[in-house]
Amino acid sequence: MAARAAGKKGAGTRRESAPVAASSPRRGAWLGVFALALVLRLAYLWQWRDSALFSTPIGDARAYLEWARAIAAGDWLGHEVFYQAPLYPYFLAVVLKLTGSESWGPRLVQALCGALAAVLVGRAAEGFFSRRVGLWAGIGLALYAPAIYFDGLIQKPALDGLLLAALSFVLSRPATPTSVGRCSDCSRCRARMRWCWRRSPRSGSHSSRARRAAAAARLRRSHSASASRWCWSRWVCATARSATAS
Repeated sequence: MAARAAGKKGAGTRRESAPVAASSPRRGAWLGVFALALVLRLAYLWQWRDSALFSTPIGDARAYLEWARAIAAGDWLGHEVFYQAPLYPYFLAVVLKLTGSESWGPRLVQALCGALAAVLVGRAAEGFFSRRVGLWAGIGLALYAPAIYFDGLIQKPALDGLLLAALSFVLSRPATPTSVGRCSDCSRCRARMRWCWRRSPRSGSHSSRARRAAAAARLRRSHSASASRWCWSRWVCATARSATAS
């Protein structure tokens, strides 16, 4: 009996350590995408640092910097209608306040934002499609010349790219079970659902709806993150339909 218990414990430890070992190469791949994007953007900034456009902003860049200076000085709301969408000037004001540089400060921060955007786009594509697609999407954005160019300008597209990448990443996550289920016919998933139902409370104080909710919570805990996305969504949809019908 002791040997059997030790064997079960060892098997459980191996199962728990496998995801940790598998996550290490994934983390290294995304760090590589981030490093590639950041190095390219820093190299681009270094190459054109002596240009007059680097130290002398014109057009919208000049207006953004003047607006950011006023915000950094304490004029947070202004006195007239906004010249353009105000998010980027507020972002720029924070950067100026923290770095004290109008030439290198915003561009270095935007280079970091562009590198982070490449990782977020890759993770979003991984969530929507597959890991291979995600890696190619991240590498593609890291190498994309227009993205590198705009990350070096005092312009709002640099911030827009990061925010859109973050939105795509959030929408690709299975944290909120709103995706359409597609594995309800899987025998393994049906077996898990039946097991969760049997393990849910059966006392008279628990209604069928409460039992279903408890079983769904147990199912969510028992599944791995990769397998639970579809089953969990199907289960919640069934719960919502039952609640609506009653």
